[in-house]
Amino acid sequence: MALDDQIERAGRSGPSGGGSGYGGRVSLFELSITPYPDSVIVLPFKGQVPEGAARLGRDRVVSLTHTEGGQQETATERDMEALLFANVRRALRGGKLVPLRDRAYEYFKVPMDTLHQQRPVVYLDGVEFRVLPTGGSWYLALDAVVAPFVNLAQALSCRALDPDLCVNIDVIYAAGENASGGRLLGCRDTAQVTDVDTGTEVSVPLESVAARAGMGVSQIVARAHGLPDPVIEVRKHTYVGADHAPRKRYDLTRQAAQFISTHCFPVRIGQSIITLDPTAASTRDLDSHLIADEPALLFDGFDASKRGPAVMNGLKHFGPYQKPRARIDLAILSIPEKMPSMAALVQSLGSGGSRSFPYGMQRAFECELAVVESMETPFDGYMRACEELVRRPAAGVVKVVLVYMPDAVGRTGWDSLYYKVKAYLCEQGFVSQMIDDNVLADPTWKDYSLALDLFAKAGYKPWVLDDHANLDDVDLFVGLSWSWLQGQFGSRRAVGHINVFDKYGEWQFFEGSGSSFDGIDFSQRADAFGRLMRVSLSKYRATNPSRPCRNVEVHYSKKFGRAEKEAITNAARLEAQDACITFVHISDRHPLRLYDLDDPEGRVARGTYLVMGEGDVLLATTGRSVIARSPIGTPQPLRIRWATDPPGSAPAPEQIAWRVFALSKLNWASTNSFCRQPITIKYANEIARLTNVFELGQWGRVNSALAGRPWWL
Repeated sequence: MALDDQIERAGRSGPSGGGSGYGGRVSLFELSITPYPDSVIVLPFKGQVPEGAARLGRDRVVSLTHTEGGQQETATERDMEALLFANVRRALRGGKLVPLRDRAYEYFKVPMDTLHQQRPVVYLDGVEFRVLPTGGSWYLALDAVVAPFVNLAQALSCRALDPDLCVNIDVIYAAGENASGGRLLGCRDTAQVTDVDTGTEVSVPLESVAARAGMGVSQIVARAHGLPDPVIEVRKHTYVGADHAPRKRYDLTRQAAQFISTHCFPVRIGQSIITLDPTAASTRDLDSHLIADEPALLFDGFDASKRGPAVMNGLKHFGPYQKPRARIDLAILSIPEKMPSMAALVQSLGSGGSRSFPYGMQRAFECELAVVESMETPFDGYMRACEELVRRPAAGVVKVVLVYMPDAVGRTGWDSLYYKVKAYLCEQGFVSQMIDDNVLADPTWKDYSLALDLFAKAGYKPWVLDDHANLDDVDLFVGLSWSWLQGQFGSRRAVGHINVFDKYGEWQFFEGSGSSFDGIDFSQRADAFGRLMRVSLSKYRATNPSRPCRNVEVHYSKKFGRAEKEAITNAARLEAQDACITFVHISDRHPLRLYDLDDPEGRVARGTYLVMGEGDVLLATTGRSVIARSPIGTPQPLRIRWATDPPGSAPAPEQIAWRVFALSKLNWASTNSFCRQPITIKYANEIARLTNVFELGQWGRVNSALAGRPWWL
């Protein structure tokens, strides 16, 4: 069956194919509180929150039982959410699960021998949860999780962590015969930890602390001790790559709900009792929908007939959106023994010949590759070679620097050669492409994707979204993010960055804040975002004078603060007086999962979404699909929440869901037809990941010399 026929047939199948049939499930487990209270007691906060009560804001406590000094008020949804959340936490702690911080969303089972044995990397089972209202009921959103923790002493000894930057890291430590969670305040001879239960600062031996320091740090520690890659280990524990992975994860989550329902509930608050139903909610009982038709992509800037839903199919049949018919000049940096392989790789990409990339860059992307500079040196001479490269006469025409960088040498720590080279070249205005041994050993493994990377990093556009009714009332998309910079040890300096896309998802440019700000100060961050917004809109209007920029969608992976919204709105209206700004918070940091038990794998269809409430949608951007092989593992949906200024002009749920869904098809770093995140968020996160290891002085040139090139791909 032809691909377009498959899509048409999928469109006729209706919503039942997406997980909203009898087998559709979402990881929501109903919470019942009996009798349901009509009122709450509001108390002033005096330093401590009574058991069973919940703190709201800085000076307000709500309770059902503590009346002294309190005032009775009608129970609001916010009151009940806080009370349920506080008492679910109390129930989990009573079931011997350990939180990492106050108001934590994750609790872990911690066998004490994992701490006493002081293993370099340990994997702890746990649950992540939220308390959510939807469909007129309260639910516990629950997911089973597995996370790697590194022994703090061993992470410091192999330089996976810098002792001067070891702050605000979640840890678990041995507290007598029990395990306790906390936040790391610092570490020298001992670790200073704020205990999650008492709020007091304690001093703990480094060897007795297990830190959740991130996957990158875990990989460095594991590699230093000859242990398996933590990414692979976590995937094993969560059934990624296993047959019927979604069904197995669903069973694991259901078992966790059963354990919690039996061992942690019921919980009593005064005269009311909270119970948990361990049966996952059916999507048939909720507001469930399916985006049946895949958004079309356009592969020619002058011929609208060259369109299709799948990336590889479109590139092979129509070529890229921009057809430059130009030469991409390259420089190569390599150790001497790998230079012949690097040169052969360029030759292979240029001429093709493999089954997956038969015609090379000339036919596939209508451009040629040429090596204009080659630098051979041992690894310890890489930085000197970079300094020499930028001074050579041919440096002015170099579009991309190919750098041989095996993982064993490159990503060994926060100060590794990989990041030093990339940061220096960015500072000097050069885009780099790292090449590892896997690519050199078998170029066909990644030849089409690597050619695409070079094409996009050279500044050309491979594809964009085709026109659609759901794009009619949006003029441009903005992806917002910020990241820390390394300066003097302990620096709190941060920078903001914006990616601007037109209404068809075509990336326009990157803009970074020209100066750093105090990342802890919310007002400074808001001011930086406001300045970035005004500069970006001004630049967009100057380069696209005939295009409107009134309706702007701002995408952010963190929750917008009030000051950030005000600063962005005010700045936008200095450039477009009647600007309508839609603030879209897109997050994958939640425990919600979608399943389709009518599917043999249990995998929900891509495009399935639930309307959770006003301005709140849960969308599966990966899953069962007619245009691509389903990604391994269990689809992780995105929770999308939005609000518009001025109020009353907010897009409908189906419009927001479709736009985010469509923007997941624009990842120019891959020939896959879609990725999990919309490109507005994916690009922002990639920039933040890379610039987190840049130094203050290295930031200045990135946002000017490379503003029109996606250097982070």
